[in-house]
Amino acid sequence: GNGFLVDGSRANLSVCEAQDNWKNGFHILSHDGLFTSCLADSNQIAGFNVDPRGGYMGGICMTGFMSLGRPQVQSGKPWTGQPIGLLLNNGVLQESLFTGVARSNSVSQLQINARLDDKTQTVQVVTG
Repeated sequence: GNGFLVDGSRANLSVCEAQDNWKNGFHILSHDGLFTSCLADSNQIAGFNVDPRGGYMGGICMTGFMSLGRPQVQSGKPWTGQPIGLLLNNGVLQESLFTGVARSNSVSQLQINARLDDKTQTVQVVTG
């Protein structure tokens, strides 16, 4: 499953890691959440999947995140790396901030399927 499944409101996760999970490293369904210095490494779907489930979500602050994929096939695992670093999925994100590093994800460092309001910012550093 997911490394972390965060639902509800006012979650606060700091200095945590999700690695080699069969779904997302972090699947975030909550609002008004603070995520600092979190690492997602080589998960099957996305490192970070921020998912308003087709509705509205606000107040997500992800700072200092790192999303890394491995470019080679790992023994015993049917996937290569992590396809998506940060996935902003479904619905509308309001008054949120995303800043961090995504690198070596096999398909996309940043994939935006959500609408972002004019106060939401994505600041992203992508290398490799």
